[in-house]
Amino acid sequence: MPPLETSVGVFDTTVLAALDATLKLLHDNGMKAIISPHNANSLTGDVACDAYCQKYADASTFYSSAKAKADYDKRLEEILNYQSPNFGGTWKSLDQVIMAFDLQNEPLIKQLDKLNNNDPDDWLCGRAGVMRNALGSSNIKIATGGIGGSHYCCDHEFNTLKKAMQCDAIDIISMHGYMSKASDWAYYITGDKDVLSGARAAGKNIMMEEWGVSTDFQDSFDTQAQIFNDAGVPWLYWQFVPGLDGSEPGAPTGCGYDGFEIGLDSSKGDAAGAIAAANAAPAAQSWANYLR
Repeated sequence: MPPLETSVGVFDTTVLAALDATLKLLHDNGMKAIISPHNANSLTGDVACDAYCQKYADASTFYSSAKAKADYDKRLEEILNYQSPNFGGTWKSLDQVIMAFDLQNEPLIKQLDKLNNNDPDDWLCGRAGVMRNALGSSNIKIATGGIGGSHYCCDHEFNTLKKAMQCDAIDIISMHGYMSKASDWAYYITGDKDVLSGARAAGKNIMMEEWGVSTDFQDSFDTQAQIFNDAGVPWLYWQFVPGLDGSEPGAPTGCGYDGFEIGLDSSKGDAAGAIAAANAAPAAQSWANYLR
């Protein structure tokens, strides 16, 4: 599959067409998507270097340069204005199947100076403003995408960065993290560093957009999922897979498993049970306007 931008500003929409077909499948099954327009890890060497990595080389420049911001804003507009083959409208109008667009997957990851200084280049709210203007009257929301990557105690708590909380164009604060113990999640969800109260005060909704449980973690998927369900916080797991996961005998060897996968019938975790419990749990915040 070719990248959306073969070089910065040169677009090949093959990947958008493929994703549009996936949106059709989701819609046919009563689901909505959250779409992330870019992976910040491509700027840091953690995944393959993309067009932005090649052009700007340094991730710090990508977030601070006016030219880089303008280039990325064009990418956002290309995605939001993509004409859907399956729905007959632009993506920015498809609130029946798209719940939200992230600003980026894990924006500002590894940019500790910028994170500790509360996004001094206003990258987050600036991009949110561009997206809000493009979305117009659409009911599609804007999510942060997991600012700074995984949230963890006690010096890497950036998912709830003040600039994002104060940005009127942002609707959803996305939490990302990989905790060995359920009590670590409880610390952030219902405990001393409760993120819900701050989000409510800021008029934002909180969701667990990415979390995972490795085979060597202290507490299981089931135990950790119960923290979110008991608190009424919606979650998306990284990642459920069809067939066997890497913890099961006979699992395929060529899938690139990273240890967080859970097969739908795996003893590693009761995916169906956790989802059923989530569906039955009263929500801590109203999501009615997000899902209509």
